[in-house]
Amino acid sequence: MMQPALALADTASQQAALQAELDQVNAQIAQNQAELAAEQKQRATYQNQVDILDSQIQEAQLEIKQRNLTIQQLQSGIAQKQSGIASLDSQVAAGEASVAQILRETNEMDDTSLAVKVLGGTLPEYFSETDDFAVIQQALADAFTQMAAQKTDLTAREEALQQQNQEQSQLLQLQQLQQQSLQQSEAAKQKLVTQAKG
Repeated sequence: MMQPALALADTASQQAALQAELDQVNAQIAQNQAELAAEQKQRATYQNQVDILDSQIQEAQLEIKQRNLTIQQLQSGIAQKQSGIASLDSQVAAGEASVAQILRETNEMDDTSLAVKVLGGTLPEYFSETDDFAVIQQALADAFTQMAAQKTDLTAREEALQQQNQEQSQLLQLQQLQQQSLQQSEAAKQKLVTQAKG
């Protein structure tokens, strides 16, 4: 029983650590953008162009790191949602088993005719069984209501999980494009350095 609490504490601390690192990377990106703007205002020489490309490369690397951290946060959230869905799914299964048992008991009571019930026992036993039947019917109604709520919650969680999976996929695609752009910037920088030496 203590493991879920520890897992949530670990997840919360991991989330906090990821958020802190993400905030730090965002601050570095902002600083880098300010430096890049200042360098772009300077005269366009080979060295200045190399400096601009260096800043762009550094910014791209930081954005890649930022995206990696965001993806890690999404993966952690996805794992939590999957765990919650599994737990809720077991609750729904247990509810269905309970409803099945209640239905069996209801059918058993319905199958016995009123005359057999009255003649087979005493009048207090008959009223006791009638009260039991009413309790079972109420329990059945409650179980159906609870199962409907759990299934609605389960559907909402599955939709949220699907949305997070799509977001993660989009971030990974963006990550690939950013890495290609980074390679192109590094190639342009090498070309400028070669021209400056040449």
